[in-house]
Amino acid sequence: MTTKTTIRTAAAALTIAAAYALTGCAGGPDDPTPAGTSASPAVAAPTTSPGAVAAPAVQASVDDDVAQLCATYWTADTTTDKTPQAAVRRAAALMTPRLREATDVDLPSGGGAAWTQLAAHRGRYITTTQGATDAMALPADTDTTASRGQIITLIPTGVDGWIGKRQVIVVQIDLTRADADSPWLVDHVDAQQPVTSLGDASPES
Repeated sequence: MTTKTTIRTAAAALTIAAAYALTGCAGGPDDPTPAGTSASPAVAAPTTSPGAVAAPAVQASVDDDVAQLCATYWTADTTTDKTPQAAVRRAAALMTPRLREATDVDLPSGGGAAWTQLAAHRGRYITTTQGATDAMALPADTDTTASRGQIITLIPTGVDGWIGKRQVIVVQIDLTRADADSPWLVDHVDAQQPVTSLGDASPES
């Protein structure tokens, strides 16, 4: 895996905006997620303002870091966060300095329409994750670089019982470390278009 250019890294700052915008485009109060889904939320509702995650330990594996990132990066809560970017900033300790700087910016349009809709229900994003590394054409791991694929489901959920249309995105997460005595850090997060809207009719074969 080659070193990411400054431009490509800066583009990561828009990943969170794109993911939330896609969620908002897909549905709302009149288009709820059907009940009875087998997926269970991976992140519980916060009772206080969510705190930043700690820096990864040297002995933490790539998969440990990816799991921690996924449990933080997309789990914004309108009752504690001004914009979805707050969740990204909580994951800053897991990032390289370059990615941390690139993502420490305000979203161009604040939280956008999806965030406004979610805030009207005092809602938050619940996430579920599924590993997808084997299904993606990712570079092989080296001593200092690694890539992982994740399928992440975003579920807008209001405290009033409202549930927005869930969206599924495919994410590539690239990590790096200086050497075997240094912790793995996330260097790039690339979220692709949603692969499906759960609850919709099954795609034609």
